[in-house]
Amino acid sequence: MTRLRAALGLGLALACADPQPPPPDWKALPTLPAAAAGVEAPRGPERPLRELSIALVGEVRGEIEPCGCPTLPYGGFARRERLLAQLHERGRPLLHLDAGDLLLKGRSSTRQNDQDDRAAVLLELSARVGVDAWTPGNSDLLALGIDGLKAARDGRLPAPPPISANLQDKDGALILPAWRLIERGGLRVAVLGVSPEVQGRELRDQLSTRPPAEALAATLATLPEDLDLRVAMGPLDDAESAALARDVAGLDLILSTRGAEVTPPYRAVAGGPLVVETPDRGRYLQLLDLRLGSDRSQPLLEQPEAALWRDLDTAREQLARAQASGSDRAASLEGQLAALEARFAEEGRGRNLLRVATLPLGTDLDPAAPTEARPVGPDTLAARIARFKESSVAAAAQGAAAAPAPGEARYVGSGECVNCHAQEFARWSYSEHAKAWMPLLKAGKTEDSECVACHSTAFGQPGGLGELSPANLRKWKAVQCEACHGPMGGHPDQPTVHSRPITSESCVGCHDAANSPNFAFGPYLKQASCQATEAAPASSP
Repeated sequence: MTRLRAALGLGLALACADPQPPPPDWKALPTLPAAAAGVEAPRGPERPLRELSIALVGEVRGEIEPCGCPTLPYGGFARRERLLAQLHERGRPLLHLDAGDLLLKGRSSTRQNDQDDRAAVLLELSARVGVDAWTPGNSDLLALGIDGLKAARDGRLPAPPPISANLQDKDGALILPAWRLIERGGLRVAVLGVSPEVQGRELRDQLSTRPPAEALAATLATLPEDLDLRVAMGPLDDAESAALARDVAGLDLILSTRGAEVTPPYRAVAGGPLVVETPDRGRYLQLLDLRLGSDRSQPLLEQPEAALWRDLDTAREQLARAQASGSDRAASLEGQLAALEARFAEEGRGRNLLRVATLPLGTDLDPAAPTEARPVGPDTLAARIARFKESSVAAAAQGAAAAPAPGEARYVGSGECVNCHAQEFARWSYSEHAKAWMPLLKAGKTEDSECVACHSTAFGQPGGLGELSPANLRKWKAVQCEACHGPMGGHPDQPTVHSRPITSESCVGCHDAANSPNFAFGPYLKQASCQATEAAPASSP
């Protein structure tokens, strides 16, 4: 009873005390702090408005079509062609640039022995989608060599115009034009190429690179004065891009491939050029929209906010559709567009405005109906890609029928291995490698040479998979023993035939950063190996 009286007394005391604040409303959003008053960007000499868009790609690395293995299978030349057509419809002058490392795919193209064909078709496709300039990187030099580079330069090989201000022969002479003048919509843009240091002993015997900052400074000194934009472009890492921004005066933009990751646009030095990087594998377009309201004395400013740029594009598109259809909404849309244009005009008076947007090449850019995906006519982009795939399969059939080089073993298939290695074969049959053919069945890609190479065994190799017939596919589908251990024909009778060691380098031809982003050698080997002794967790492809 005493405790009850004490509790009642405490309750009365609390009731008589100051009222407690009500519990917070969980639906209410917190009040945002007042925006700090910013310093208005300076204005320079006012010039008539000039608009330009730049569509940038880089590190395409042999990707002709999107691979279905990644979580987000973006990319491909056909999708890029459709997106560029949409960008042209906006009415802004468009410049399309490739920052380099366009060529070389990796293990699949080595299996098919089609590096030359792949390089040629990639250059042709790049030219057909309208790349205005391209700076070769080391993968491009490896694929083409000095003779192929000169053939692209001279027009003997269909290709976008290659440029490099610092790529030299052994006598110190430039191999390519240092820069290209491109005129669009009344604008004069100088694009200067800058290549990275040449890698590989064979290439170094033929080529050298002048220090980039020195080469660009010398080239800039020769440019005409009446330019609207000076752009440096190349397959540069973060440190190289930042060094050029600091050390080279007279640039407005530096366009590069990504470093360790894609960095948002930045300035390495106040008032210096803006550095813009593009994602790899051609899976996105990095789009730069410019509205120039001053001369080159004023830097490019990332303003106003991106939403206003989108509103401006939308208003223009809606007005164009309304005018084309004779809609009575045209008058009101004209008013909306005029208000947006006035806001941009005031924001851009005496300034150079910029918006950077990363546009994915996703499934929304695929044809709406299956019939639209069929190549129509011999000159379409899709027809050119189809011919390349047909030639790849033909080359694989020829390679499979060829005799191995003297002293080399021939591929024979896992049906031969199981005779002596039944336990290992049983373990492999439960592995992820044994299931590698299933994604192609689900996607209808079992005859696509771009996919078959990594989801089968010995594609295009002596004795291996050549013609994509049902019998051949039954024998060679999935990633079998010899995909990892190498050709074993003649084992164990021939003492010269040995299983090759399995290393991370053995895997990354297919499990590269783009197509297998979660790859880790140890855990993946455990899931794929015929030597595994315990179950491993499921993994992404």
